Formats: sequence, C-alpha cells, structure tokens
Amino acid sequence: MKIILKQDVKSIGKKDEIHEVSDGYARNFLFPRNLAAPADAAALNQARTKSEAKAHHEAEARWPPRSRVRSSPPKSRAVRPASCTARSPARRSQIC
Repeated sequence: MKIILKQDVKSIGKKDEIHEVSDGYARNFLFPRNLAAPADAAALNQARTKSEAKAHHEAEARWPPRSRVRSSPPKSRAVRPASCTARSPARRSQIC
C-alpha cells in the first residue's frame, strides 16, 4: 500500500515522503497513530505540488535577485570637474 507520511517515522522515512508499506502495517500502526495517510490520486497530486513549491522556495532563498541584496541605495559621490584630475600637483592646486 502506498502512503504519504505526515510525520517523520524512524523505520520508514521523513515527513511528506511517499512510501510503499504492507497493508497491515499501514492499517494497524500508521493510520491509527495519524503518522501517515493513504496515497490516493488527489493526495499524490497535493504532495507533488507541495514538494515542487518547497524546492522552488529553497532555490529562491539560495539565489536572491540583486535588488534584494542591497538594503539601502548606494551613496552618491561628489563629482569633480575634469580639470581636478590633472596629473600635475601645481595644476590641481590652482583649480581645485
């Protein structure tokens, strides 16, 4: 019987994983303790969608866009006139 785990089960797997177990183990142990649910078509689609969304969110968290990286706008710098960038110190002291 295919099941979807609702919680981590040490001998089977982790939450939201799909596993094949014996019918008796599922009916007598997992279902009464609310550790698993039967994996019918609707539950499988829901689990698949949930795992895809989780993978998408994890990928977004690892690679945020550049706009999210900066918390504040960059500081503006004072622009010097081209004449202030002259190489000779005498010229620089006269103009700037």
